[in-house]
Amino acid sequence: MKIMIKLLLLGLIIEMIPGLHAASEVPLLMESKKTLYQRVLSVPDARIYESPDQSGNSAEVRPFSVWYVYARQDDWIRVGHDSFGSIAGWMQGDQAIVWNQALTISFKDPQDIQRVMLFSSKQALQDLVNEYDTAAYQELYQSVVEDEAGADSPIIAIQPEAHVDIRENFYLVPIKQHEDVYLGNEQARLLEIASVPLEDSKPVETETVSDEPDTSSKSYRSGIHFVIDSTFSMGPYIDRTRKVVDRVYSAIAKQGLSQQVSFGLTAYRDNIEEVPALEYLTRQYVSLEQGADIEQFFNRVNSLDASEASSRDFREDAYAGVKSAIENTDWTDFDARYVVLITDAGPRESDDLLSATGLSAQALRQLAYDKGISIWVLHLRTPLAAANHENTEALYKELSFILALVIFTTALVSVRSTNSVVYWKFWRIRSRNRYWRRPRV
Repeated sequence: MKIMIKLLLLGLIIEMIPGLHAASEVPLLMESKKTLYQRVLSVPDARIYESPDQSGNSAEVRPFSVWYVYARQDDWIRVGHDSFGSIAGWMQGDQAIVWNQALTISFKDPQDIQRVMLFSSKQALQDLVNEYDTAAYQELYQSVVEDEAGADSPIIAIQPEAHVDIRENFYLVPIKQHEDVYLGNEQARLLEIASVPLEDSKPVETETVSDEPDTSSKSYRSGIHFVIDSTFSMGPYIDRTRKVVDRVYSAIAKQGLSQQVSFGLTAYRDNIEEVPALEYLTRQYVSLEQGADIEQFFNRVNSLDASEASSRDFREDAYAGVKSAIENTDWTDFDARYVVLITDAGPRESDDLLSATGLSAQALRQLAYDKGISIWVLHLRTPLAAANHENTEALYKELSFILALVIFTTALVSVRSTNSVVYWKFWRIRSRNRYWRRPRV
């Protein structure tokens, strides 16, 4: 199902991002960043206090909860649930882990690959990488698997023998920082991760494994939300988009998968204070819930028309449309999440006075990552906007860039450890983006 959706998207090409929220307070920015906020994770036994001292009321918080940092005072931090001013209280600084990467990892099924080992120190792993000693690694791996590792072993944990499906048994392994290295001629990356220990006092529940297939499990669902430029210049292409979606849905229906895919659509224009005749900045025509019924989808989309007024220049607020799709869509029931942007114009970046979001391509992309959303862009390179093609292409490639982390065959990771410290592991990586350009459409 996932492969088919990706192939369909490749044949139809698109992208995404979120909407607008105002807040009385905003979090602290990361050092040298203009749009990315400081975030931390709470450690076990962390507590939230009403004021930066331990004399007032407090409440325990769940380990590895994500918090935005709004203020720092001595050894205390003032934290909130989100970046829109929802303040929770004060937390002691040593009860939080800095988490600026906002990325996590999950484990592949070890059925066809070696289980992942977790190293107790970066240096131990770095030595193996530098020497590229696969024989030493295999010897180390066998000692751990056969439970013959000594007290001086650099391995403090290993991935469970049985696969842990993150959708059924959720776990969180945050990435604290990373470092690029080479394993022979292969580009690689060291990741420092955090983990919460299992409590030995609590019994581990087991369940009987049946040979019968599990017919009660939820089917894999995909949500595809289109973000379409509906300004004057897009008039000829809006109808083409409808036809493309119709063909995609027909292909899905032939495979008997129509109940597993939902479509949504948000249209965007540009700053209506500058050009009131544009009527709106963003407008959602179809939600993913409504788009589960393809007839309802087209009934709503058929009312979408291009603006009769022209915007100020050859840039429109695409980021506002993408941001709206990200933040105003309920993605809860969808395993695969796609936002597809279709436009013939460049976006308004963070330094543009007419930008409604004030966000850069990188910051928008981070919003998508945080919700597990893949961004796809279809850039229509029409002759009218030829002077802006090069800059526009660079921005949309940045927006749709994906850093894919792929476990190396002798990769190193773990889901359990003996204490709440962080360790290093190795991943092979590759990068790509979801950008297509179509000339003179």
